[in-house]
Amino acid sequence: MAEFVSMLRTLKDQSGLTLRGLEERATAQGEVLARSTVADMLRKDSLPRPELLAVYVRACGVEQPAPWLGARERLAIGVGEVVDVPEQGEPASSRSLWRRPSTVLAAVVAVALVVAALLMQRDPPETTAVVQTTAVRTTAVGTTAVGTTAVGSTGPGQTTAVEQTVEPGRELLSLPAEGAWGSIHAADAPELCLTEGRDSTGAHNAVVAALRPCDAPGPRVLLQPVRGEFTTIKWEHPEDKGLGCLTVLRSGPAAHLLEPWDKCAEDNVDQLFRVEHVRDQRFLIRSAGGSACIGLRGGAVVEGAEAVREPCADKPDQEFTVELTP
Repeated sequence: MAEFVSMLRTLKDQSGLTLRGLEERATAQGEVLARSTVADMLRKDSLPRPELLAVYVRACGVEQPAPWLGARERLAIGVGEVVDVPEQGEPASSRSLWRRPSTVLAAVVAVALVVAALLMQRDPPETTAVVQTTAVRTTAVGTTAVGTTAVGSTGPGQTTAVEQTVEPGRELLSLPAEGAWGSIHAADAPELCLTEGRDSTGAHNAVVAALRPCDAPGPRVLLQPVRGEFTTIKWEHPEDKGLGCLTVLRSGPAAHLLEPWDKCAEDNVDQLFRVEHVRDQRFLIRSAGGSACIGLRGGAVVEGAEAVREPCADKPDQEFTVELTP
C-alpha cells in the first residue's frame, strides 16, 4: 500500500501542479477533485477509492488510468505471487555499470506499478524538453537564450506549449560540438567536485553523484552538448571506460538523486541539463523541465552531500563552477 501511495505522490511531483492546480485541472475536465481529499489520500498509506484514483491520475496528465486502476485492484484482492522486478522499472540494458546487482522481491502487483511508471516516464505530463530557440546571442561565456519555446507532452501524440524554461538573457556554458572533459566544483567549496559518491542514508546501494575532494579517485567527466541548448553529464567508467549519463531518479528510496546510467538518450529529460551562467564564474544546472535545478541534499556544501533535483532557488548549494580540460 505504501509503495502505491508513494508512486501517486511521485505522479503529482512530475505533473508540476499544486493541490489547487490539480483541483482546477479536474474542474476544467468536468470532474470534481477537492484539494483536501487529495491531501488526505497522499498522506495515508491506504488504497484510494477507484473513482478518486481515476480522477486524480487524469488530473496529473495520465490519459489512460487503467494501469493504475488495475494495480489498485490487485492490491485490494491481495495477489501475492513473488516475482523479480528491476528497480524503478528501467530496462536491464540501462542499468548502470556502477550499480551493485540488486533484486527486489515484490508482489505481482509491482509489475503493474512498473508498467504505470514506464508510461509516466515515456509521456511525462508537462515535463518538457526545449525544442526550439527563437533567438540566441553568442558571447565570450557562451550562448544566451533570448526567447525559448518549450513543448511538453500530456499524452501519446499530444503536445502543449508551457511556460518558458529559462530567464531571458541567461548565458549557457560554451562547449565544443564534440564535448569537453572537465570537472564540476561546488562554487563555495572549489576543492569539492561532483563525482562518485553514496547515498548517506544507506537506502540506495548504487553509486550516486555527490561532493568529494577533487583529488580523490573518481570517474572522468565529459560534458556533451545536445542540440546546442542542453548538456549531458557523462562519467567514464574506471574499468571498461564506457560512458554513463547522470540520470535523475524519479522514484524509489533515491528519488531525485542522480545515478549514472549506461543508456543515454537525447530525448530523456532526466539526463538533460541547461548549464546557465549566474554571475562571475558560477553556473546553475537546470533540469530540462525548467522549474527544477541540481542542488545538494540538505542544502549544505559539505563533503559527501548528494546532488539532488529540487526547486530552483537563489541558494549557494545550487551554484557550481565548471573547469574544462584544455
